[in-house]
Amino acid sequence: MKKDDGKIAKLLSIVDLTDLEPARRVSLIGHDNFMERRKFLKSLLGAGIVIGLPFLTSCNKSNPVSEENKDFPLIIRTTPSQNSTVLLDDDQNVEVKIVFDHEMDETSMLSSVVITPQPVDTVHVTTVNDPTNTAEPCTITIYTQNNKCKLLYSQNYSITVKGTAKDKKGAFLDGNKDGQGGDDFVLTFTTDVKPVWPKVLNTVPAAGAMVAVATNEMNGVEIFYNKEMEPNSVAAAISISPEPTGGHVIVSGKTNDTKGAYKSYIFSPNSNTLLITPGTQYSVTVKGSAKDTEGYSLDGNGDGVNKDDFTFGFSTKYLPPAIKATIPTEGQTVELSAYCYPIHIDFDREMDLDSINSALTISPPNTSILGLKTRMVQKSNVYELQLYNEEIMSQDHVCILTTGAKYTVTIKGTAKDKHGNFLDGNNDGTGGDDFVLHFSTVAPSSCSCVGNVCSCVGNVCSCVGNSCSSDIGLGCPLNGCSGYWCDCQSAGCPTYRI
Repeated sequence: MKKDDGKIAKLLSIVDLTDLEPARRVSLIGHDNFMERRKFLKSLLGAGIVIGLPFLTSCNKSNPVSEENKDFPLIIRTTPSQNSTVLLDDDQNVEVKIVFDHEMDETSMLSSVVITPQPVDTVHVTTVNDPTNTAEPCTITIYTQNNKCKLLYSQNYSITVKGTAKDKKGAFLDGNKDGQGGDDFVLTFTTDVKPVWPKVLNTVPAAGAMVAVATNEMNGVEIFYNKEMEPNSVAAAISISPEPTGGHVIVSGKTNDTKGAYKSYIFSPNSNTLLITPGTQYSVTVKGSAKDTEGYSLDGNGDGVNKDDFTFGFSTKYLPPAIKATIPTEGQTVELSAYCYPIHIDFDREMDLDSINSALTISPPNTSILGLKTRMVQKSNVYELQLYNEEIMSQDHVCILTTGAKYTVTIKGTAKDKHGNFLDGNNDGTGGDDFVLHFSTVAPSSCSCVGNVCSCVGNVCSCVGNSCSSDIGLGCPLNGCSGYWCDCQSAGCPTYRI
């Protein structure tokens, strides 16, 4: 290098300005006083001092490396993507990541990231460089908690990475990809509206209900939701206390019920009912961890904030046993056939037969020499008490009833079911009171035989042919005499039966 007088300048030192940020360089060699700076530089050259300056392309663009190296770091990918609408997760969080094509300087990144509007929680920036990943050697994560950024619903957000961000070699960010370093990158996106949280709409039984049961089982517990729920999270979130006898099972699914779009059903294993203990207060809880199919947690108390529990309770008690139907009905007048008529009393559950026998009376009393008996027969949805006579077990009739009589059948309130609950004879919901049935009898309009054992000629019974059918009928009174029956033994019939 030659001075103005043609002498070779001796290189004494180099002042390196490459670490200065662009704005500071402009302040050093700005346009307004550039000529004065030039004179100053010439004087330095005259003194044998050389100043090392970066190559200047404009007053606001800088190449911090060298004139030959114009490789500026670029942003190649973002999460979320530019101008997108973002669904926040169950905690109002979203993943925010920015990927660079260079390994970046961690310190410069810390002061180069700005979020607008500012989240309530403190924002952190983590820079991870991976020199083995040549396609995406650097990723920064912007977060407030758990590597995610907690944001507000229905907001327009912008995340700025300033042009002061540098790579490992000191080159400044080319934020707008114009080939020059030192300018900002701005990511914009919008957060979606607040989601509809899942919540419980109805329960069966209702909260605070008293469930009266005939036995130690009740219909299963139903819980209805406003949204379709994720079955596994619901099953893990539901509990009932105290635990039903033998445990419980939970099944959830869609429903067309007007009570809700989705239902959970709690019942006992290997049953469609729930085994419970009458006289017990039960509590059912659905924890706030129950989620819908979109991944949102339960708003249990309906306050607009999710992740809280829903709890309701109900009580159980024994419903006293009651009578559902009778044959004959109350006040009925019945036409006797062979002085017999069925007396059936249907209970809503199985009864203790010994207690019924002790509590049962018929007035006027049955004086049949055949003996009055009782038995309990289970039908489709009732337990039927049948009164019958010992010698006609194949029939369910009481003999002998008197024509033209008024009968009263009484079962005292001391009759009990299998669980020891006393009869509710008058259906007032309270056990311990009597049941009373009244009916009257009249003679038949003509003699009629049931089956084909005996035929009637006037009031006299005779055998049909020389043998008896296996279909044993009731027969007719012999010569109109009460208490005597058609005897077919003389006609070759087997042992006497009717």
